[in-house]
Amino acid sequence: HQARLQYLGQALQSNDIKIVTKAGEVIILGLQKVKNGQNINYAGRDGRGNNDINSTKFFEFLLPIAEVLKKSSDQTVASVGVSISQEIGTTSAN
Repeated sequence: HQARLQYLGQALQSNDIKIVTKAGEVIILGLQKVKNGQNINYAGRDGRGNNDINSTKFFEFLLPIAEVLKKSSDQTVASVGVSISQEIGTTSAN
């Protein structure tokens, strides 16, 4: 599961503000879905295994990246970091 999210983590570290912003939007949307009890699922290779992302724990590896973004001199990038941190930080422990 984490492989898909890993790509978003890499996108957050891009030097292109548009890519950072879009990746942030996708991550925040995913976090909100999970917090609302929805699963994020996709078909794995050849349909193997359970590919559901159903917990905010899957997103926690993004916190250090969000911390770096928050220190950006670019307000747009910094706000992406703040939003991700808040979405992960305001979750119930599931």
